[in-house]
Amino acid sequence: MRKKQIEKKYNVQLEREQNPYMGGRYYWSVKDDTGKEIERGVTLDEVAETLKIARTM
Repeated sequence: MRKKQIEKKYNVQLEREQNPYMGGRYYWSVKDDTGKEIERGVTLDEVAETLKIARTM
């Protein structure tokens, strides 16, 4: 899935952030409507799968 598809389907905002503690690697930060981070993932596919699982519970 693409960034816009994930944002629309799960009603979240995705931001690409750099983790200074992991050698400067990037990750996707998933934030809800209030701006609170609810998930993290390295790839967009990983983020989509995590949100899919979280929403079915």
